This record gives sequence, C-alpha cells and structure tokens, in this order.
Amino acid sequence: MSKVVIFYLDKTLLSGDSTKAWMLMRFKSGKLRFLCAAILAPIALVFLKSKKFKFIGAYMLLFVASFRMDEREMIDSFSSFSSKIRDGEINGVRWFYDGFEEILKHLNEGRRVIIATAAPELLAYKILDAVNLDIEVIGTPLSKYLFGGWIGSTHCRNEEKVKTIKSIGVSTK
Repeated sequence: MSKVVIFYLDKTLLSGDSTKAWMLMRFKSGKLRFLCAAILAPIALVFLKSKKFKFIGAYMLLFVASFRMDEREMIDSFSSFSSKIRDGEINGVRWFYDGFEEILKHLNEGRRVIIATAAPELLAYKILDAVNLDIEVIGTPLSKYLFGGWIGSTHCRNEEKVKTIKSIGVSTK
C-alpha cells in the first residue's frame, strides 16, 4: 500500500488565501458587486472572527462574489484566476515552488498525494490544473443558492476536513 501525503493549499503551497483573493477580484469586477460587498463586509467580519460561525461570514462574501454566475461562468472565473496565480499576477498569492517541487517528488515516488483545503474544491482543482497537477483534492463543495449565488455546502475545515479525509479511506494512524 502506498503512503499518503497530504498538503494544505493556502499559506502552505500558496503564499496566501486563494478564496479571499478570488473574491476580491470578483468584488472589483462591478460597481454593484463592490457596493454589496462593502455593505455586507462589517457583518461578515463579525462572523469571520468567530471560529464557530466563520463559515457564515465566508458564505456571505462568497455569495456576493458569485451572484448571478452559472456553473460555466464559475468554472471560467476560477480557471482565469488560477492562470493569473500561475503567471504571478495575483498580489499576495503565489506558488511556493519548494512546496510544488515536494509534491512532484512524492508523486514520482509513487505516493498518493492529496490537497486538503477549506477553499472551494473546484477552485483548488483549477489552481492545480493551471500548473498541470492532476491530484486529489478535498475541499469545500459549492452549491447554487437563492437568487443565483453560490455557497459552500459543507465548510471543509478543522474537524470536517479530518472527517472527509477519513471518509476517502485515509487512516490518521
């Protein structure tokens, strides 16, 4: 049985928070979206400061960032953003190439490599796809919500991340 190696994405393989950077890019994409984000930000920040309710603040901002996007637009937006990370065009989010090299080393040694992240799973897949990495991702699945915005269905962080890792057959021993 091959060994499993798990990497975190944000602030481990990438220098910053990919979801936050994607949302900021989206907020800047239109005046109405920017205004909605500015109005909701104080409320969202209260939730973001709470460990128990952090997901509510994150989902509020994700909803505004993704409002009226269909699945194809979401995929295209994530792909475009991921290419910008690869090309060094996103302030505060770049690849740590030593981490990237470490992934390649483990893959070449036949290990099962998994990326575990609280970021949207689809965003993580697109970030990896932009640098030609085809590996497993455990992340936050997204669901279409009222009025055409997207939210996470189960926020993949802390205990939820461990539970998900166990559910795909990875032992924590």
